[in-house]
Amino acid sequence: MEERTSGSRLTNADAARAQADETTAWRLESSFYDPLLSSGVRLIERNLIMRTLNKGASQGATPDIQSVETQALLGKVDYLLELLMASGNDSPIGCRFRITIKDVNTGEIVGLMSTRAMPEVGRTSRFVATQGGFKHETTTEVPSLEDFAHCLAEDTMFQLARGWELRSTRPREI
Repeated sequence: MEERTSGSRLTNADAARAQADETTAWRLESSFYDPLLSSGVRLIERNLIMRTLNKGASQGATPDIQSVETQALLGKVDYLLELLMASGNDSPIGCRFRITIKDVNTGEIVGLMSTRAMPEVGRTSRFVATQGGFKHETTTEVPSLEDFAHCLAEDTMFQLARGWELRSTRPREI
């Protein structure tokens, strides 16, 4: 068994999802977090709050991880964002993303999407003088890995905002 510190749960190594190499994962992660943090989102690191629960007192020989996680989250976070990455042949970077946003207090799913996080591609068009006359050239900007992560963050914020809007306009359950 292995424990991953990126916020995933304990899993059987044979059943684990295919992972991006470490530096690629770092680039995606930092480029995903940057727009969220720049927009004023307060991100809480799951593993840190689990470690600091009860001021680090032992949870016993074999703690119930889900119980520890729940205790750590309650009162500290409003939403739990789950981000999964899977291979996707229909994506230029070879992966698809699945985002689930859950209200920690109610258990309600506020946002859910599966996306390739396709950034808009910049194109420039110009005429160039040649010996045989003018030639039309079109240049297409190739999006970077960071552009895909920024797009994913924007899609995530849109889902969250949409969820808030829908929740504020419907009657509350009794």
